Amino acid sequence: MQHATTVPTQLTLLLCLTSGIATPQLPGQDPAALETARSIYRQSFEGLRDATTLDDMRKVSANLDSADWISVDRFGRTVLTKADADRDLESVLKLPPDRRAAGMDIIWAERDAERLIVVAWMGYFETNQADGSGDFGAKGTEHKLSRATLIRDIFVRDAERWHRIRHDKLLPNGTVLAVDGQPRIVPPLPDRNRVTLAK
Repeated sequence: MQHATTVPTQLTLLLCLTSGIATPQLPGQDPAALETARSIYRQSFEGLRDATTLDDMRKVSANLDSADWISVDRFGRTVLTKADADRDLESVLKLPPDRRAAGMDIIWAERDAERLIVVAWMGYFETNQADGSGDFGAKGTEHKLSRATLIRDIFVRDAERWHRIRHDKLLPNGTVLAVDGQPRIVPPLPDRNRVTLAK
């Protein structure tokens, strides 16, 4: 007996497949890809810290980014090109060496033969702040907030090294990750953040 497959059924199956629900095997972090990513950023951060001239800064930029590198905001708009970023190198050089590179926590690194992607929290910092709007409890209560922004970088490999071709900022600067040490950005999230079928 043949069974008809309805359009809603086909769409549900497609969503399950694309989101990984229908696949029992969970992806695991490739240690080699993670170490490759850490090495790239460590070298760049050290180069920014140790730079003493504008030429030093340009070498760091050239080693990290391709000539057609772009930076894209969370709406998908290109907000910076390589030429734009290089014009800011002089102002970066004026900063104290330990403030020239934002720290980062790599969430996921993955590579194939030609490309490397890195998803990370960047620009992590902590601050004590009074809650004037009641977002985290009683209004006026002071909380320790952990903040960062979520980014994705895409690299391609040439004969010599990996070059970053695109930098995506996926969340606003200073997104609250934790309040008083309690995570707020990872599951379980409030019901208003979930998308499920009504019961």
